[in-house]
Amino acid sequence: MGPVSPNWEGCGFITKTATRHRTVGNMPMQKDGITPVEFSPACIAPNLRMNNLGLSLKMFLRGYMLNAVGLSGPGIVPLLEKNKWQEEKEPFWISFMTVEKDADRRIQETYEFVNILRQALPSFQAPIGLEQNCTCSNVGFDVTQLVGEMDSRLDCAAVLGIPQRVKINLVISVEAAKAFADNPNCDEICTTNTIGFGKIPDVINWPDLFPGNISPLGDYTGKGALSGAPLLHPTANWIRSARKAGISKPIHAGGGILCPEDLEVLHEAGATSVFIGSVATLRPWRVQAIIKRAYQLFK
Repeated sequence: MGPVSPNWEGCGFITKTATRHRTVGNMPMQKDGITPVEFSPACIAPNLRMNNLGLSLKMFLRGYMLNAVGLSGPGIVPLLEKNKWQEEKEPFWISFMTVEKDADRRIQETYEFVNILRQALPSFQAPIGLEQNCTCSNVGFDVTQLVGEMDSRLDCAAVLGIPQRVKINLVISVEAAKAFADNPNCDEICTTNTIGFGKIPDVINWPDLFPGNISPLGDYTGKGALSGAPLLHPTANWIRSARKAGISKPIHAGGGILCPEDLEVLHEAGATSVFIGSVATLRPWRVQAIIKRAYQLFK
């Protein structure tokens, strides 16, 4: 973890991606289902490992991470039973992803999740939105399958009567994104999610990041997913292409934001708003300056 705690004042939040049922994933959890057992989880790099100190230091200094958490969590029902979300006073987003292995079961999983959330909606004190995550790289199947199902999932969740956005990553083409962006039930696109190890090598220079093109999380399904500095400019390029292709919906952008100046790259590309994540671990002392700059750029 970083040497100081980040100051999140002025920043909204989105929940860790939830699933319909309990998902074991790769991060052992305590009995509450949300607190990691390990202080420094083995499924996240650059958490220090004595056998890989050089790579860990390189990753920290150059500002990138790899994780193989795999959506570890208790499922939507226990999360709602905690009543924490319902007590929030400011608007936020709930993130959801299907993890079933075939299309019919994934649609059913979405229906069940939506029905459970719908029943709980009257107890929420703040407005919420639903983010449909379709690109977690550590779930053990080809997430590009989910993109073709997105229209059905958006239509299914429309019954909630709340904003919806779709979270994708750079593996998803602009053309594929435009197909669901045109759905009237899609209010926003969020990019970019993490990138699965070894994916889009024409965009990500994997051997430069990991000597020998070997993942330090190679024992996990998918070998981990990349976040941090290497995603900033590729994300900006994707957004530029999306705008040229006629995607006019708001684009909530992130990936590689490690300082206030990085926001200008995404703003110039056509992003409507921004999110941050890895900076809280890699450069936590910069979080407040980034939030303040975001208010100046994204009005």
